[in-house]
Amino acid sequence: VFFFFFCFFFFFFFFFKQKTAYEIMPSLVGSEMCIRDRTAEELKPVFNSGVMARLIFLGAKDRIEVRRECIWAVSNATTNMNAEQLNALVELGAVEMLCGFLEIMDVRVLSIALEGIINFLKNAKGMLGEEQMNAIALRIEDCGGLKAIEHLQTHANTHIYQKAIAIIENFFGSEEIDFSEPINSTSIFDFH
Repeated sequence: VFFFFFCFFFFFFFFFKQKTAYEIMPSLVGSEMCIRDRTAEELKPVFNSGVMARLIFLGAKDRIEVRRECIWAVSNATTNMNAEQLNALVELGAVEMLCGFLEIMDVRVLSIALEGIINFLKNAKGMLGEEQMNAIALRIEDCGGLKAIEHLQTHANTHIYQKAIAIIENFFGSEEIDFSEPINSTSIFDFH
């Protein structure tokens, strides 16, 4: 009887331990498939169950194969999220996770990461206003994402550099100087 329980426990533990370590990718593919093309209402259970938190955690820390699947799922979630879900993803570190993929040379992964970043910035500006969009832009800059996006403006793939340029121009553009305004002569140097 003891041997039976020992074997059962060993098999049970070994099977599930191995499964979490080696068979996580197929389940993530399923997560990605379940998230794609969902409305914000349909995404609520995904957020409430903690799946998103786990995907973001794995997307930042796990093997590259697992990370690729996580980025698909998180980027897909950014397409139809509501304001509450946007804030939740930001707090969970999704912006930083997406930026962590900007130095990977895989064109598909780069495209997905850039699309997720565009969605974050566009949705924040549209749903929450300029201030929230600027807060996300600052997070992107703080984690090195802006520098990586600037570097991608010279990428060999047209699709990648066009997305990088669009992000810079639409969300990180510098303030334009209005040269039509007269310059106050008291604020310039007077050379004699």
